[in-house]
Amino acid sequence: MIEVRTATSPAPGRPVNEDAVFQIGDLVGVLDGVTLPPGFDSGCRHGTAWYVRQLVAALCEHYTAGPTEPLATLLRSAIRTVRELHPECDLDQPSTPAATVCLVRTGPAAVDYLVLCDTTLVIEVDGVVTAITDGRFREIIAELRRVPPDPTAGEAVGSNRGYTAGKWKRTNQPGGYWIAAATPEAADEAVTGQVPVGASRIALLTDGAAGAVDSLSIMTWRALLDVLTDQGADALVRRIRIAEAAHAETGEFTGKVHDDATTALLLFPTWAYRGNAAAGPHTPG
Repeated sequence: MIEVRTATSPAPGRPVNEDAVFQIGDLVGVLDGVTLPPGFDSGCRHGTAWYVRQLVAALCEHYTAGPTEPLATLLRSAIRTVRELHPECDLDQPSTPAATVCLVRTGPAAVDYLVLCDTTLVIEVDGVVTAITDGRFREIIAELRRVPPDPTAGEAVGSNRGYTAGKWKRTNQPGGYWIAAATPEAADEAVTGQVPVGASRIALLTDGAAGAVDSLSIMTWRALLDVLTDQGADALVRRIRIAEAAHAETGEFTGKVHDDATTALLLFPTWAYRGNAAAGPHTPG
């Protein structure tokens, strides 16, 4: 029996949590809605949190109708369904509500996964821990940050360099990066694969949770799995909030100080729980 633990924590001071986590049947997913900074028009009257909730509902609907469909097919259908829910909005706006997505579907012989944009999948197989993410978004942002701000772009763009017109020109475009928004074909560009047989732990993370390793550098991926397993998501988030605040105080940090943080942890029967004598000893990695 696979145990699934899910948790989501809104960023301090934010009015709404734009992340989501869900489980239906054998499907588990985390989504991270893209926050639109002040001064920008998304062309949609509903907003990011609404989009994320609707995408979760559509994923559940299509999974129920076809639980064995490829994950990219499920996501493509869900994006199309949500697009059809608000035809009155300007869905051709590059800043239309969007979300990163990580999905895992467990099965009797394998575990399928899908990673779109900068969510992260962490897997432990035979004691080896591996992180899987879609690096194209970060590559684009890193490239844009090497370019001096455009003084004619306006105050809003100047204060949010990650949201420049250059980024939007590369959203859901060949040679750019792909994200769940209003383009169903983006699902076909996701990173997909199967987890090898023998997985003991799998974690799905939005970037607010994965930041403990890849941006804040306060722990390793193995340590992150251990914190989630032994202490829970609340303990992980507490460490992240402290590190985010300390990072902001250095003066080298740009952008939002805190981010929503969402996790889903799958513990497989092969995992020997710490403190459970019946399960046998566990040696930390």
